[in-house]
Amino acid sequence: MTPPRLLLVLAVVTAGCLGSYDEGLLDGYCPPEVLPMIINAEDDVDPAAVTEAMEIWNKAAPSPFFAAGEPAAIGWVEVWHEELPENKLGDAQMAQDADGAIIACQVRLTPWWEADGHTLAHELGHCLGLAHDHTVDSIMHSPPADPSWPLAADIERVIEGCP
Repeated sequence: MTPPRLLLVLAVVTAGCLGSYDEGLLDGYCPPEVLPMIINAEDDVDPAAVTEAMEIWNKAAPSPFFAAGEPAAIGWVEVWHEELPENKLGDAQMAQDADGAIIACQVRLTPWWEADGHTLAHELGHCLGLAHDHTVDSIMHSPPADPSWPLAADIERVIEGCP
């Protein structure tokens, strides 16, 4: 069963050509406590891009951060195409529990962009609670370069959770 798109969204994080650079965790967010997060992509989203995005994170992590499948009550990501403001390739909207941990995420990708795994992997990084990064080869640089990868520090932040 696909979760409803109507979701209590406590904040919106966007990535685009004019993204901000905060580095580290998003202010006010904790990484998900339930991993792997389950990705459910709509039919118009390229399955190869979803697979590539998951592999980018899962190869860098000591255990999988993402898996494909039917969403659970918590720990899910829904991905679809939607018209976004100019200069935006995608954005992520997260819901969190009372302790600030991300429990669900919705990723929108602009339909005019040939969505690739790196763009989706960048948005999935926001679903993990990560902010933009200044390091050019980081997947969290905005926009992400191809190739770019999760930094060891990003993986550590997700595993360690909130301070």
